Amino acid sequence: FGKELVEVFDDPRIQDEVRAWAALALGELGTPEGVQALMRGVADGSEDHRASRYACAWALGAAGAHEAVPALAELLGNPSSSLRKISAYSLGVIGDEAALKALPKALSDDAPEVRWTAAIWLGSRRQACAAGVLGRYLDRKAVEEAFPQKGQEQNRETVLAGSARAAAMLRDASLRPALEALARDPSPATSMAAKQALLAWDRPELE
Repeated sequence: FGKELVEVFDDPRIQDEVRAWAALALGELGTPEGVQALMRGVADGSEDHRASRYACAWALGAAGAHEAVPALAELLGNPSSSLRKISAYSLGVIGDEAALKALPKALSDDAPEVRWTAAIWLGSRRQACAAGVLGRYLDRKAVEEAFPQKGQEQNRETVLAGSARAAAMLRDASLRPALEALARDPSPATSMAAKQALLAWDRPELE
């Protein structure tokens, strides 16, 4: 089945949406041939293949493709914030030494969603460089300023809760006051996430 998927992915006649779905499936399979196809897709900067390039970047993370780290790291400088974000995500999923060395670049990205994605992965991998960005995204006001768009309410709660979980993994003392303040947040879900994070902080044996 993997071979047929690669053939579909490489077929120049198919629509890019179909190519993207093939890329996602190849990432789940994680075969060597599939990873090579995904690497070709990530390197393809054609405007006709924007959706499938994004899917390839995600799929390389899903496949745990260590050999893709240099290509994903290069995408952290791409003009598209969506592509930078998904590249940061996949580097975090892969999480090897090379990926963790490349990922801090995204902490200073212009786009808040890219900075946050890098921070939660680095925090969960106990990389001290994530503390500054995580501290900002443990603060509701700062999160509302970073994600001010209408209809982003759920996204803001996700950012706060994800930051709480990453802070619990990092256990940087400078983050503890912000996490304790977040435990008193008016949102029940966010408050609960912060309380669970504090419990995990205090009882690492529960991880």
